[in-house]
Amino acid sequence: MTKKLFTLAAAALVMGFASCSKNDDGGANSGEDKAVKLRISGDFDGTRAEGPGSILGSEPTVSFISGHLYFVDAGGNIVKHLNITNDGAAVTATGVGINTLKTGATINVSSSAKTVHFIGNDPGTTIPTTGLFSNVRAYAVSIESQVNSTAGAYDLKNSTLYGEGTINTAVGDGSAGSPHTCGVTVGIISSRIEIGKFTQTGSVITGYKIEGIFLNYYYPSMNVDGTKSAAAMVTNGSDPAGYVDNSLTYTSYATANKYITYDYAAAGLGNLDVATSKIYTPATAGKVWAYNILAPQKISTSDWAAVPHIVVKVTGITPAGTFTEPQFLTVKGFSQSNVPLTKIEPGKIYKIASINFDDTNLTPEPEQTTFNVAVTITMPQWVIENVDADL
Repeated sequence: MTKKLFTLAAAALVMGFASCSKNDDGGANSGEDKAVKLRISGDFDGTRAEGPGSILGSEPTVSFISGHLYFVDAGGNIVKHLNITNDGAAVTATGVGINTLKTGATINVSSSAKTVHFIGNDPGTTIPTTGLFSNVRAYAVSIESQVNSTAGAYDLKNSTLYGEGTINTAVGDGSAGSPHTCGVTVGIISSRIEIGKFTQTGSVITGYKIEGIFLNYYYPSMNVDGTKSAAAMVTNGSDPAGYVDNSLTYTSYATANKYITYDYAAAGLGNLDVATSKIYTPATAGKVWAYNILAPQKISTSDWAAVPHIVVKVTGITPAGTFTEPQFLTVKGFSQSNVPLTKIEPGKIYKIASINFDDTNLTPEPEQTTFNVAVTITMPQWVIENVDADL
């Protein structure tokens, strides 16, 4: 029996395969087995985003909670699946602990295996583990599942991770001393928007409060591999009555989605700086308003997710009678270094230091006059960038 070995390397997660021993307890499909020693390295609990964290929780970090490892043949059939648990469990016929993988674990798979697929933090227990891998790819991930709501954290901890790679038999001869290779880049499939503060730059308004922040034009779900699902984009309309807590007009703002697709407080979401009466910040110093979003991708970059809208409900405007209330700000674009962004990419945090506005940006209905904002883009552990919000 010929033993074939390969190594798997990732930018954020590094998987290395080396020969261990010949064993007949391999894959589901017929064919010779290859002994695989899988080692995963990478700071799963430190895949962190730089920044002050969410208004309700901790730093926007991503932790490995649980996962799946798939070996797939040329016909797209799953030839082996292992559950990955967040512990040091040894390799069994059905699973292995992440800590064991970090130090190296011997796994036997079918010699028909051609590709390797890694899924971390899937949102449910019904993801397929046998059959065609195309069914795994099409497994739906909801925007709600990308938020860790434990104890009101609402951070990035539960964000789904995905990566895949093709075994390169052109490198090495498959022997213990010359294994084949496979490069896999593992990344977060969701994105995040953070708002640091609001700044009123005009001279007409002398006071205001931010009563609500609502995401609009966003995807409610996507496939686990980061591509678009069948779910249509949420495109709520311009009815002011729909932008309230537990909205009956726009069900995406139901109470269950509070802090996920919207924030709302009749008394205001933060505090107005008394010295200037212009700057409005979160109630907790050093925090931000933060929302995890889905950014489904396809092969063509022209299919990448469009920039979502941010609808801001403004009330308590002074001098009294200056405007009928409520008034709205609608952010429909982000810019980085004065260059408008045309897409939202997965694994990036779009940090808006301040949404600057004046009285000309306010409208009695949302989704009317719009502007862009400058943002800074940060990739958890991997990349950092800055952008602006455009009004």
